[in-house]
Amino acid sequence: MLLILVDSARPNAYGAYGGVCQTPHLSRLSSEGVRFTRAFCVSPICHPARASLVTGLFPHAHGAIANRCGAGAYPYGIFESIPSVVQLLAQIGYRCGYAGQRHISVPGFHDDRAIPTATYRERLKMQGFAEEPLPDRKFNACGRTPYDIELARDTGFARAAVSLLREYASLKQPWFIQCDFDGPHPPCFVPHPYDTIYDPAALPLPENLRDPLTDKPTTHISCRMAQGSGAWTDDQWRVFLVHYYGMITMLDVLVGRLLDELDALGMAENTVVVFSSDHGGVVGGHGLLYHGTPALFEEGLRVPLVMRWPCGWASGLREELVSHVDLLPTFLDLAGAALPEKCHGRSLLPLLTGSPVAGWRDDIYAAFNGDGVLGYTTRAIRTADWKYVFHPFSFDELYDLQVDPHEMRNRLHDPACAQALETMRARLDARMKEIDDPVHRLGLWRSRLAR
Repeated sequence: MLLILVDSARPNAYGAYGGVCQTPHLSRLSSEGVRFTRAFCVSPICHPARASLVTGLFPHAHGAIANRCGAGAYPYGIFESIPSVVQLLAQIGYRCGYAGQRHISVPGFHDDRAIPTATYRERLKMQGFAEEPLPDRKFNACGRTPYDIELARDTGFARAAVSLLREYASLKQPWFIQCDFDGPHPPCFVPHPYDTIYDPAALPLPENLRDPLTDKPTTHISCRMAQGSGAWTDDQWRVFLVHYYGMITMLDVLVGRLLDELDALGMAENTVVVFSSDHGGVVGGHGLLYHGTPALFEEGLRVPLVMRWPCGWASGLREELVSHVDLLPTFLDLAGAALPEKCHGRSLLPLLTGSPVAGWRDDIYAAFNGDGVLGYTTRAIRTADWKYVFHPFSFDELYDLQVDPHEMRNRLHDPACAQALETMRARLDARMKEIDDPVHRLGLWRSRLAR
């Protein structure tokens, strides 16, 4: 099994999802596998999202609830008592290898080929370069690197993954490799020619780029001001998108190297390949540049998800609501292993094989728990038609996704949506109770609604 994760990728940028990016290798993977059109992360921030993916649990249950944790504030990393998919697969005889950035510590890998930032910068220095863009960039969010793709950090991750594939090709035991890429997480510093592939004048801007946010909690405006992106001109946004899309195309080249290596080693037919992003990419949605804010907008939560196993299932599309917590039970199901005692996800194998599926979920839960000592908590529940976001310290959000897919109009106080609001609040109440969310258990939910 090969898990490929990028960072901060919005699915509708990819050609396979109808986007403008040139991504022939992901398009090939999609045509040969199953593409999920409504896949979601559990939190729009790296550590919680990645930890949920490898534990099958929502952040409050695995412990890694934020990226930056102050002394005595949040546990940093996954609770020691929580097994990861790596440990569970290793217990039944899998050889497990890692290549990529070290975003969060996941124990259990036999072969760890992570490349620390300091190590990478030292290698660049030996080549006469610094990890900085050329000085002709127009602003700090993007630019061209002074070196080519072969010296890019993500290329080093791809090489490490290729070396693991070559080593594992001769194994007599099953294996699991996880390859994590840095991109296309902003800032987007890309080597030539990937900074010139796209014509800025031809790029469409996000439909909700100029959302005034006046009907939404003020924290969204504060975050946009803090990021500085609210003052960008349309031309600046297009320059940024040129580099963001260019990085996606460069990463697709590296994904292609992994797929080509599987072909060359004769392992493609019986290797499960999973491609996804740790969370979505806001990149202009509602005028925001970065994820990792209390905003639980679609741009930060939706992720690409493609799964291929040529000898296991046919290609196709699935439109069910699926979550990253479903990946651990899927991997274990494929390996014939039992689920851990506690798991919030459900195996995707019936969806992948086209088997009849009864009672599949009809909503998606997401959470944000702050990013530092002074956290700001939000919770969301999303169905096919509606999204409700609970703010303990402000007013809530309600969106009719059928008529307002870009979440421009908060319908919280619309009398015509009163029944939908009641229904969605009841859904979130039931889900938080089911998973023992501390926001529910400690009374924050009911006390705020009462006020």
